[in-house]
Amino acid sequence: KVWRLREARLWLLDPPEYYSPAGGFLTFTPPQPLAGPLPPESDPSASSDFDDKYRTGWLVPTALRRSPRLRAHLELVRRHLLALRDALALASVLGRTLVVPRLPCLCDRSEAVTIIPSCVFEASDLELPFHCPISHILDLGRLLRMAGQPGGVPIRESTLLANLLAPRSLAAPGATVRVAIAANASAIAAMRLAGKAALSVATSDAEAKASLGRESRWGSAEVLHLASAEGIFGGWADAASGGGGAAARDRFEQLMRAYVLGGSWCCSSWYKPHGAFDFAEPVSTSALPGGCGRDERVDEETAVCMRTQQRRRAAQRPFEFRYVPARGGSRARDGYFSLEVPSRVAEPP
Repeated sequence: KVWRLREARLWLLDPPEYYSPAGGFLTFTPPQPLAGPLPPESDPSASSDFDDKYRTGWLVPTALRRSPRLRAHLELVRRHLLALRDALALASVLGRTLVVPRLPCLCDRSEAVTIIPSCVFEASDLELPFHCPISHILDLGRLLRMAGQPGGVPIRESTLLANLLAPRSLAAPGATVRVAIAANASAIAAMRLAGKAALSVATSDAEAKASLGRESRWGSAEVLHLASAEGIFGGWADAASGGGGAAARDRFEQLMRAYVLGGSWCCSSWYKPHGAFDFAEPVSTSALPGGCGRDERVDEETAVCMRTQQRRRAAQRPFEFRYVPARGGSRARDGYFSLEVPSRVAEPP
């Protein structure tokens, strides 16, 4: 409730330092739905017969076949989680507080099975896509607790920079530095020569520090805004972030598992195990091979660095969502379904 009040700019009890944390802010433009018409409300070729435990709803695979909008929503959430994960990695590296933007969604969330197949409540005037509450995708309580952990990233609501309690300097011209995302080293060099802040589509922790860290030209900016965060974090360099790339990766991934990932969409059945859809989680970040992640041009000219990034990008491509009965343990006994993810390996061979 406090988060909702903060987003509405109605919560007045935060101290001044909430609006001006040490290190400044990082923001990003979230992934958007694919261009074109909204997916159809239902697939007429799919069965509409109830097949869950109570015969009043649908098992996960059946509901997914019935609702093209739900399929599109799950893919959009996959992209949101990838962008959020990469933005968190960069915020951690740069020592900044992450402002989570409003996230567009293609399916509302409800424990009432009538949400299937249209993805909106009956008689609702909701228009898709819409900006869904962050709690539709993340466990907000867990996410906010991350800030208190070693290496954890503080989180702020999407409207913070426009809050009247925020320092006026945040709205001043030049307070926000817009960071372009370049496709290759030549484009990065050209942007920087023109006086623009830029990162590559495969930025390592060391390269991010060199480009945007405290000692860089842009280090004192109050707000850094990424044009995109989806798939831009290339991995942990061999001797960056203290303790080596593998150690930095392991610390970060532990935080992601404990405080960020593990969400699901609900529900196509009144019996939750039969109607809960696990979200697709991003492949873990990588510890880069020796010599990689130090200089964008060198990365492009070194075979092992190139192969590492090619494998990372391949592991982040869209895939067909397929859910199968959970195997083993309490999830299997209760009747949950698990997302069957294609073999996706981001580490080099």
